[in-house]
Amino acid sequence: MDARYTPAFRLEFVAGGADFDDALWSALSHDLGLTGLLIPEVLGGAGASTRESAAVVIELGRALAPVPYLSSAVVATTALVRCARNGSSAAADVVARLADGAIAALAVPATQSFGDGAEPTVRATNTGLDTVVLSGTVKQVIGTADALALVVPARRGDELVLALVNADTPKVRATRRSNVDMTRPTRDLGLDEVSGTVIATGVEAGDAVTTALETGAALLASEQVGVCEWALAQATEYLTVRHQFGRPIGSYQTLRHRAAHLWIDINHARAAAIYAASTLADAVADHTIAAALAQTYCGATALRVVEETIQMHGGIGFTWDHPLHLYLKRAFADTVVFGDADVHKSTLARLIGLAEPTPNPVHV
Repeated sequence: MDARYTPAFRLEFVAGGADFDDALWSALSHDLGLTGLLIPEVLGGAGASTRESAAVVIELGRALAPVPYLSSAVVATTALVRCARNGSSAAADVVARLADGAIAALAVPATQSFGDGAEPTVRATNTGLDTVVLSGTVKQVIGTADALALVVPARRGDELVLALVNADTPKVRATRRSNVDMTRPTRDLGLDEVSGTVIATGVEAGDAVTTALETGAALLASEQVGVCEWALAQATEYLTVRHQFGRPIGSYQTLRHRAAHLWIDINHARAAAIYAASTLADAVADHTIAAALAQTYCGATALRVVEETIQMHGGIGFTWDHPLHLYLKRAFADTVVFGDADVHKSTLARLIGLAEPTPNPVHV
C-alpha cells in the first residue's frame, strides 16, 4: 500500500470521482489473493479467518484504500459463504467468482447494525420454486459499483428471504449519493420487479444477514485502528519537524502529553479490534459482545485521534492539499457505518444483561 497508494494519489483519486481504484483492487485480488481469505478452500478460497482479514483491513484503513474490500470480501462474502454451506448452489457459484476478484454487495443500508433488527424494505413475490420477483428501495448501500451480484434481504409475506440478483439487470437502478467520505461511496438501489434466486429463507436468511453485519462491524474496528495509526504517525512526524521559537513543537509538554494520550487510546482500540476478530475466528461464545464493544470504542477513538492530529498540524491540517481531511471524513462516516455507538451500546447492554442506556437529556 505504501508503494502503490501515496498521499498525492489519494487526492488525485477523489478529484477524479471514481468509485474505487480498479488497479488496486486487481492487485489485492489477483496478485495477492486477499479477496478469498474468508472463503473456504472447498469453495475456491484460502480458508483463512477473520484474524487474517483483520490484518489486511488494518493496512487498507491506514492507506485509506478506495476498494470495496469490507463490503465485498468481508460482508457479502460472509453472507454468501453461509448460504453456500447451507446448500445453496447459486451462492456457491458466486462465492467461487468472488475469490477471483468479482464484487458483490449486501443490499442493506450502510447504517444497519447487526443488533437493531431492521426490517427489509424490499418485498418478494413467488414466481417459481427458487425464484422471486423483488420490488423496493434500499438507501445508501456500500460497494455496488461494478458488482457482479447483489444479496438482497426481502420480506415474502411473513417470511424473510435472501435473494441473489444480477447487479447489471436493467431493472436495478443504482443512484450514487453525495457522501462525506469520497473514498467509500454509497448508492440508493431501486428494484422494479427484478428476478432473484432464493439462496436462504427464514432463520437461515436472518442468520446470514446478522453474521455478515456482525463480521463487518468487527472488522470495521480494525480499519479504524489503521486510520488511527496513520494519523498518529503523521502527528508524531510533524511534531518533530515543525519548529516554533527555535525548537520542535513536539518538545512542548502539552503536545507531548496529547500525543501520549492518543497512543494509549489507540492501543486500547487495537486490543478491542483484535479481540473482536479473534473471537469470530475461534467461534468464541462472546463474539457478538466483542463486536459491539469494539464498535462502541473504536469509532469514537478514530474520530478523536484524527481531529487531534488536524489540530496538531495547525493551518496545514485544514487545507485540501493535505490528506488529513480525507481521514477525517472516513473516521466521521465510519461512526455510523454498521450502526452508531448508541446502537452498539444498546446491543451490548442487552447482551450482558444491563438496562439499555438512555439518551442524555437536551437542556435548552
